[in-house]
Amino acid sequence: MPGDEDLIEQAIAGIQALNEKYGTDSAGPFYLFHRERQWNPAEELWMGWERKRGKLADLNKLLMGDVPTYFSVQEGNLEILPQIKYVITLDADTVLPLGGARRLVATLAHPLNRAEFDPESDKVVSGYTVLQPRLDIWPTSANRSVFTRVFAGDTGLDLYTRAVSDVYQDLFGEGSYAGKGIYDVAAFERSLAGRVPQNALLSHDLFEGIHGRAGLCTDVTLFEDYPSHYLAYALRQHRWIRGDWQLLPWLLPKVPSADGTKIPNDL
Repeated sequence: MPGDEDLIEQAIAGIQALNEKYGTDSAGPFYLFHRERQWNPAEELWMGWERKRGKLADLNKLLMGDVPTYFSVQEGNLEILPQIKYVITLDADTVLPLGGARRLVATLAHPLNRAEFDPESDKVVSGYTVLQPRLDIWPTSANRSVFTRVFAGDTGLDLYTRAVSDVYQDLFGEGSYAGKGIYDVAAFERSLAGRVPQNALLSHDLFEGIHGRAGLCTDVTLFEDYPSHYLAYALRQHRWIRGDWQLLPWLLPKVPSADGTKIPNDL
């Protein structure tokens, strides 16, 4: 698209400046991966393949050494990528408190939490491929407008009252994945292999968490912004409800697969 090259060059220069300032002689902590737009006939526009889900799928393939890569721009120390085992995924407005990343890695790496696959069905039968921390509202975002003050509810970090229990985790040993957390790259990809149809899922987080088994990690809290006005809130609800309706076919005995064929539903 017009203007893309100038923006990409600025982004590359910014990443290089950050690595020069905060990196070491051998490596820098900052990376840039950029995907080209693809024509989506269903949406009738040029966009990144499969939105956020596509970004993470392409990143996982890159980390696992699959070629060719779908990233047209790769800036940073690429030699270290095959050593990466876990990915923490956050939204732009998500705040990860100090020490939260270390605790998430330690929890997922615990032997009792490592994902185990059934050799016949290749389904996760114990452990987890992804952990979902507790989500709370960032205090400042709850005071931006009258709407947020009325609807945001409790905000901030409460250590004593809300990290005690979760119905799904307590009864079924699994939590609900909301798209912000940590996952094991190889196990996560294996749990979804051949199971995700294209242009079919908006609420892919719940789908991924069910297939990969998501564990709730309530002793780590992430903070996110609350919509500042009713229109933003309504648009978000509309998107979420659309995504929930798209998951209804997975209540049936046979479900669509990645290649469009019907396969037995193993959920």
